[in-house]
Formats: sequence, structure tokens, C-alpha cells
Amino acid sequence: MPIGLSFETPPLDAIAHHEAKHPELHFDYDEIMHEAHHRAFTVAKVVNLDLLGDIQESLHKAQVEGKSFEHWKKDLAPTLKSYGWYGKTEVVNP
Repeated sequence: MPIGLSFETPPLDAIAHHEAKHPELHFDYDEIMHEAHHRAFTVAKVVNLDLLGDIQESLHKAQVEGKSFEHWKKDLAPTLKSYGWYGKTEVVNP
């Protein structure tokens, strides 16, 4: 039986992996050891835990609903704008 691929089916392993991660604030992606990336959810330059949580939640929702990366980015834009974190933004390393 040939192996099939459906873009309509949520990636269950990726969703489970994502659900197991806890948000952590880090200014640079490389601030945490590579093994820690398996346990932590972080987005470089995001220094607001509420924003990080909203990004993680929106990504989880998009995965469960089987949305494309482009659709997720479009849906996330209003959230980023509400935090003043959209377009060219200067962020200072805390």
C-alpha cells in the first residue's frame, strides 16, 4: 500500500511536540542550549510573556486546524499589531 500525504490532516506528532513545550523568553535564539529547544517554546526578540503565549497559542490552533503557514501569519498579524510588535520594530536586549 503506497504511503499517502494529505495537507488536510493535522500533523499529530508535531502538535503533540508543540503542546509539551513551555514558553520561555530569550532575546536570541541561541541563548538556550539546543537540547532546551526541545522543551521550550521561544521566539527570538519576543520579550513579553503574554505575546509569546499568544503566538504559541495561535500556532497550536493553526496546526490543529491544518492551516498553512501563510494563513497563520495573516491570522497572527492583528495580535502582533495589538502589542505594537508588527513591521519594523526596535527591541532592546533586556
